[in-house]
Amino acid sequence: MTPDIDLSIGEFQAPATAPNDRQFVVLATVSNPTETTVTREVTYRFARTAVAEKTVTVGGGERTQVAFAVTADQIEATATAVQRGRTYDHSIVTSGGASVGDAVQLRSGSSASADSLAAQESTFPTDFREGERYTVTVPVRNVDTAAFDGQFVYRIGGTTVETRSIEIPAGQRRTVEFEVGYGDVERAAFPLTSQIVTQSIAVGNTSLASGDVTVHGSATETATETPHATPAFVDGSDETTTTVEEACERGFFARCGQTTFDQMTLTIIGTASSVLAILYELFTGA
Repeated sequence: MTPDIDLSIGEFQAPATAPNDRQFVVLATVSNPTETTVTREVTYRFARTAVAEKTVTVGGGERTQVAFAVTADQIEATATAVQRGRTYDHSIVTSGGASVGDAVQLRSGSSASADSLAAQESTFPTDFREGERYTVTVPVRNVDTAAFDGQFVYRIGGTTVETRSIEIPAGQRRTVEFEVGYGDVERAAFPLTSQIVTQSIAVGNTSLASGDVTVHGSATETATETPHATPAFVDGSDETTTTVEEACERGFFARCGQTTFDQMTLTIIGTASSVLAILYELFTGA
Protein backbone atom coordinates (compact mmCIF):
# COMPACT_ATOMS: atom_id res chain seq x y z
CA MET A 1 0.00 0.00 0.00
CA THR A 2 1.08 3.59 -0.67
CA PRO A 3 -0.98 5.78 1.71
CA ASP A 4 0.57 9.10 0.68
CA ILE A 5 -0.62 8.87 -2.92
CA ASP A 6 -4.27 8.74 -3.97
CA LEU A 7 -5.83 7.31 -7.10
CA SER A 8 -8.53 9.09 -9.08
CA ILE A 9 -11.64 7.31 -10.32
CA GLY A 10 -14.24 7.96 -13.04
CA GLU A 11 -16.20 6.56 -16.01
CA PHE A 12 -18.79 4.86 -13.81
CA GLN A 13 -20.98 2.28 -15.56
CA ALA A 14 -23.99 0.59 -13.93
CA PRO A 15 -27.63 -0.20 -14.71
CA ALA A 16 -30.32 2.33 -13.73
CA THR A 17 -32.32 -0.57 -12.31
CA ALA A 18 -30.66 -3.45 -10.49
CA PRO A 19 -32.42 -6.74 -11.27
CA ASN A 20 -33.53 -8.89 -8.38
CA ASP A 21 -33.07 -12.28 -10.04
CA ARG A 22 -29.65 -12.18 -11.69
CA GLN A 23 -26.15 -10.78 -11.46
CA PHE A 24 -25.34 -7.27 -12.67
CA VAL A 25 -22.00 -5.52 -13.26
CA VAL A 26 -20.76 -2.18 -11.92
CA LEU A 27 -17.44 -0.84 -13.17
CA ALA A 28 -15.26 2.27 -13.18
CA THR A 29 -11.85 3.43 -14.37
CA VAL A 30 -9.10 3.95 -11.78
CA SER A 31 -6.23 6.29 -12.74
CA ASN A 32 -2.81 6.91 -11.23
CA PRO A 33 -1.66 10.53 -11.88
CA THR A 34 1.79 9.99 -10.35
CA GLU A 35 4.96 8.29 -11.56
CA THR A 36 4.89 5.75 -8.73
CA THR A 37 3.03 2.43 -8.82
CA VAL A 38 0.10 2.57 -6.39
CA THR A 39 -1.79 -0.31 -4.76
CA ARG A 40 -5.21 0.44 -3.26
CA GLU A 41 -8.24 -1.34 -1.87
CA VAL A 42 -11.26 -0.53 -4.04
CA THR A 43 -14.76 -1.08 -2.65
CA TYR A 44 -18.26 -1.31 -4.12
CA ARG A 45 -20.77 0.35 -1.81
CA PHE A 46 -24.55 0.17 -1.89
CA ALA A 47 -26.44 2.62 0.32
CA ARG A 48 -23.06 3.49 1.94
CA THR A 49 -22.49 -0.13 2.92
CA ALA A 50 -19.47 -2.05 1.62
CA VAL A 51 -20.70 -4.97 -0.46
CA ALA A 52 -17.51 -6.17 -2.23
CA GLU A 53 -13.81 -5.28 -2.19
CA LYS A 54 -10.69 -6.01 -4.24
CA THR A 55 -7.04 -4.92 -4.38
CA VAL A 56 -6.00 -2.92 -7.45
CA THR A 57 -2.46 -2.00 -8.53
CA VAL A 58 -1.98 0.79 -11.08
CA GLY A 59 1.37 1.75 -12.61
CA GLY A 60 2.61 5.33 -12.74
CA GLY A 61 0.67 7.39 -15.30
CA GLU A 62 -1.59 4.45 -16.13
CA ARG A 63 -5.26 3.57 -15.64
CA THR A 64 -7.27 0.39 -15.42
CA GLN A 65 -10.87 -0.73 -15.09
CA VAL A 66 -12.22 -2.32 -11.94
CA ALA A 67 -15.49 -4.29 -12.13
CA PHE A 68 -17.80 -5.78 -9.52
CA ALA A 69 -20.41 -8.42 -10.36
CA VAL A 70 -23.07 -8.42 -7.63
CA THR A 71 -26.62 -9.62 -7.00
CA ALA A 72 -29.60 -8.24 -5.10
CA ASP A 73 -29.28 -11.11 -2.63
CA GLN A 74 -25.64 -10.15 -1.96
CA ILE A 75 -26.68 -6.53 -1.43
CA GLU A 76 -29.45 -7.49 1.00
CA ALA A 77 -27.08 -9.74 2.92
CA THR A 78 -24.75 -6.80 3.70
CA ALA A 79 -26.96 -3.70 3.49
CA THR A 80 -29.77 -5.16 5.55
CA ALA A 81 -31.83 -1.95 5.68
CA VAL A 82 -32.47 -1.76 1.92
CA GLN A 83 -35.88 -2.60 0.46
CA ARG A 84 -36.83 -3.87 -2.98
CA GLY A 85 -38.48 -1.29 -5.22
CA ARG A 86 -36.66 1.72 -3.70
CA THR A 87 -33.82 3.84 -5.13
CA TYR A 88 -30.39 4.08 -3.47
CA ASP A 89 -26.97 5.54 -4.13
CA HIS A 90 -24.21 3.10 -5.04
CA SER A 91 -20.57 3.80 -5.80
CA ILE A 92 -17.04 2.52 -6.26
CA VAL A 93 -14.58 3.99 -3.74
CA THR A 94 -10.79 3.81 -3.33
CA SER A 95 -9.24 3.48 0.13
CA GLY A 96 -7.75 6.94 -0.41
CA GLY A 97 -11.23 8.47 -0.50
CA ALA A 98 -11.83 8.97 -4.24
CA SER A 99 -15.25 7.78 -5.38
CA VAL A 100 -17.68 7.76 -8.29
CA GLY A 101 -21.30 6.60 -8.33
CA ASP A 102 -24.93 7.11 -9.26
CA ALA A 103 -28.46 6.26 -8.18
CA VAL A 104 -29.96 2.81 -8.80
CA GLN A 105 -33.35 1.28 -8.19
CA LEU A 106 -33.44 -2.14 -6.60
CA ARG A 107 -36.24 -3.90 -8.46
CA SER A 108 -39.07 -5.68 -6.76
CA GLY A 109 -40.96 -8.57 -8.26
CA SER A 110 -39.81 -10.65 -11.19
CA SER A 111 -37.81 -9.16 -14.05
CA ALA A 112 -36.92 -10.45 -17.47
CA SER A 113 -33.93 -12.78 -17.72
CA ALA A 114 -31.62 -13.76 -20.57
CA ASP A 115 -33.94 -16.70 -21.28
CA SER A 116 -36.50 -14.25 -22.67
CA LEU A 117 -34.11 -13.07 -25.40
CA ALA A 118 -33.44 -14.68 -28.77
CA ALA A 119 -30.11 -13.59 -30.23
CA GLN A 120 -29.59 -13.32 -34.00
CA GLU A 121 -26.44 -13.07 -36.11
CA SER A 122 -23.75 -11.10 -34.29
CA THR A 123 -20.89 -8.92 -35.53
CA PHE A 124 -17.51 -9.31 -33.85
CA PRO A 125 -14.02 -8.15 -34.90
CA THR A 126 -11.51 -10.89 -35.60
CA ASP A 127 -8.47 -8.75 -34.65
CA PHE A 128 -7.76 -6.11 -32.03
CA ARG A 129 -4.90 -3.79 -32.99
CA GLU A 130 -3.41 -0.78 -31.26
CA GLY A 131 -4.94 2.60 -32.19
CA GLU A 132 -8.13 1.19 -33.75
CA ARG A 133 -11.83 1.08 -32.76
CA TYR A 134 -14.41 -1.60 -33.45
CA THR A 135 -18.18 -2.06 -33.39
CA VAL A 136 -19.56 -5.14 -31.66
CA THR A 137 -23.26 -5.89 -32.21
CA VAL A 138 -25.89 -8.56 -31.67
CA PRO A 139 -29.60 -8.14 -32.58
CA VAL A 140 -31.92 -9.62 -29.93
CA ARG A 141 -35.67 -10.14 -29.80
CA ASN A 142 -37.72 -10.27 -26.62
CA VAL A 143 -39.76 -13.45 -27.04
CA ASP A 144 -41.34 -13.18 -23.59
CA THR A 145 -44.72 -11.66 -22.71
CA ALA A 146 -43.08 -9.17 -20.31
CA ALA A 147 -40.74 -6.28 -21.04
CA PHE A 148 -37.02 -6.86 -20.66
CA ASP A 149 -35.14 -4.20 -18.74
CA GLY A 150 -31.61 -5.39 -18.19
CA GLN A 151 -27.89 -4.94 -18.57
CA PHE A 152 -25.76 -6.25 -21.40
CA VAL A 153 -22.05 -6.87 -20.85
CA TYR A 154 -19.26 -7.07 -23.43
CA ARG A 155 -16.40 -9.28 -22.25
CA ILE A 156 -13.09 -10.26 -23.77
CA GLY A 157 -11.01 -13.07 -22.33
CA GLY A 158 -13.51 -13.25 -19.46
CA THR A 159 -12.91 -9.59 -18.50
CA THR A 160 -15.71 -7.00 -18.57
CA VAL A 161 -14.89 -4.17 -20.99
CA GLU A 162 -18.19 -2.27 -21.42
CA THR A 163 -21.80 -2.43 -20.16
CA ARG A 164 -25.13 -1.16 -21.51
CA SER A 165 -28.63 -1.09 -20.02
CA ILE A 166 -31.44 -1.53 -22.57
CA GLU A 167 -35.19 -1.93 -22.25
CA ILE A 168 -36.88 -4.16 -24.83
CA PRO A 169 -40.69 -4.31 -24.90
CA ALA A 170 -42.32 -7.72 -25.27
CA GLY A 171 -42.16 -9.05 -28.82
CA GLN A 172 -39.83 -6.28 -30.07
CA ARG A 173 -36.29 -6.34 -31.42
CA ARG A 174 -33.26 -4.23 -30.47
CA THR A 175 -29.62 -4.20 -31.58
CA VAL A 176 -27.19 -4.30 -28.69
CA GLU A 177 -24.11 -2.35 -29.80
CA PHE A 178 -20.74 -1.58 -28.22
CA GLU A 179 -18.15 0.84 -29.61
CA VAL A 180 -14.88 -0.61 -28.32
CA GLY A 181 -11.37 0.78 -28.74
CA TYR A 182 -8.01 -0.85 -28.15
CA GLY A 183 -7.57 1.49 -25.17
CA ASP A 184 -10.82 0.22 -23.64
CA VAL A 185 -9.41 -3.31 -23.70
CA GLU A 186 -6.17 -2.07 -22.13
CA ARG A 187 -8.06 -0.30 -19.31
CA ALA A 188 -9.89 -3.54 -18.58
CA ALA A 189 -6.48 -4.87 -17.45
CA PHE A 190 -6.41 -7.45 -20.18
CA PRO A 191 -2.91 -8.88 -20.86
CA LEU A 192 -2.22 -7.44 -24.28
CA THR A 193 0.06 -10.04 -25.71
CA SER A 194 -0.60 -11.57 -29.10
CA GLN A 195 -3.04 -14.40 -28.51
CA ILE A 196 -6.47 -15.71 -29.49
CA VAL A 197 -9.20 -15.25 -26.85
CA THR A 198 -12.99 -15.43 -26.62
CA GLN A 199 -15.17 -12.31 -26.73
CA SER A 200 -18.86 -12.32 -25.83
CA ILE A 201 -22.00 -10.27 -25.25
CA ALA A 202 -23.86 -11.52 -22.20
CA VAL A 203 -26.68 -10.82 -19.77
CA GLY A 204 -25.20 -11.55 -16.37
CA ASN A 205 -23.34 -14.81 -16.77
CA THR A 206 -25.44 -15.99 -19.72
CA SER A 207 -23.70 -15.48 -23.07
CA LEU A 208 -25.92 -14.37 -25.98
CA ALA A 209 -23.21 -14.40 -28.65
CA SER A 210 -19.48 -15.07 -28.75
CA GLY A 211 -16.53 -15.41 -31.10
CA ASP A 212 -12.75 -15.65 -31.17
CA VAL A 213 -10.54 -12.59 -31.58
CA THR A 214 -6.78 -12.20 -31.95
CA VAL A 215 -5.44 -9.54 -29.59
CA HIS A 216 -2.19 -8.05 -30.86
CA GLY A 217 0.28 -6.89 -28.20
CA SER A 218 0.76 -3.13 -27.85
CA ALA A 219 4.54 -3.23 -27.25
CA THR A 220 6.52 -2.02 -30.27
CA GLU A 221 8.78 -4.76 -31.47
CA THR A 222 12.45 -3.83 -31.61
CA ALA A 223 13.77 -4.03 -35.12
CA THR A 224 16.55 -6.55 -35.59
CA GLU A 225 19.74 -4.86 -36.72
CA THR A 226 21.26 -6.24 -39.91
CA PRO A 227 24.59 -7.82 -39.02
CA HIS A 228 27.66 -6.30 -40.65
CA ALA A 229 30.95 -8.03 -41.29
CA THR A 230 33.64 -6.98 -38.84
CA PRO A 231 36.72 -5.65 -40.64
CA ALA A 232 39.98 -7.48 -39.83
CA PHE A 233 43.00 -5.36 -38.95
CA VAL A 234 46.65 -6.58 -39.00
CA ASP A 235 49.95 -5.12 -37.88
CA GLY A 236 52.02 -3.09 -40.33
CA SER A 237 54.65 -5.86 -40.59
CA ASP A 238 51.98 -8.30 -41.80
CA GLU A 239 49.96 -5.84 -43.88
CA THR A 240 48.87 -7.20 -47.24
CA THR A 241 49.86 -5.01 -50.20
CA THR A 242 47.26 -4.21 -52.80
CA THR A 243 49.01 -2.39 -55.65
CA VAL A 244 50.72 -4.20 -58.52
CA GLU A 245 54.05 -2.53 -57.87
CA GLU A 246 54.02 -3.46 -54.17
CA ALA A 247 53.08 -7.05 -55.00
CA CYS A 248 56.05 -7.54 -57.42
CA GLU A 249 59.12 -9.33 -56.01
CA ARG A 250 62.16 -7.84 -57.70
CA GLY A 251 65.58 -9.61 -57.83
CA PHE A 252 68.39 -10.86 -60.04
CA PHE A 253 66.74 -14.22 -60.69
CA ALA A 254 63.11 -13.07 -60.84
CA ARG A 255 61.60 -10.22 -62.81
CA CYS A 256 58.49 -8.38 -61.74
CA GLY A 257 55.45 -10.43 -62.52
CA GLN A 258 57.40 -13.71 -63.06
CA THR A 259 57.71 -16.78 -60.88
CA THR A 260 60.87 -17.00 -58.73
CA PHE A 261 63.27 -19.99 -58.97
CA ASP A 262 62.80 -22.71 -56.40
CA GLN A 263 65.55 -23.81 -53.98
CA MET A 264 66.82 -26.82 -56.02
CA THR A 265 67.26 -24.76 -59.17
CA LEU A 266 69.25 -22.17 -57.27
CA THR A 267 71.53 -24.92 -55.83
CA ILE A 268 72.31 -26.34 -59.30
CA ILE A 269 73.07 -22.89 -60.66
CA GLY A 270 75.38 -22.19 -57.70
CA THR A 271 77.27 -25.49 -58.19
CA ALA A 272 77.73 -24.89 -61.93
CA SER A 273 79.07 -21.42 -61.23
CA SER A 274 81.67 -22.80 -58.81
CA VAL A 275 82.88 -25.43 -61.35
CA LEU A 276 83.27 -22.77 -64.04
CA ALA A 277 85.25 -20.59 -61.66
CA ILE A 278 87.70 -23.47 -60.87
CA LEU A 279 88.23 -24.29 -64.55
CA TYR A 280 88.82 -20.65 -65.29
CA GLU A 281 91.55 -20.49 -62.65
CA LEU A 282 93.26 -23.69 -63.98
CA PHE A 283 93.44 -22.43 -67.54
CA THR A 284 94.58 -18.97 -66.68
CA GLY A 285 97.15 -20.12 -64.13
CA ALA A 286 95.78 -17.91 -61.48
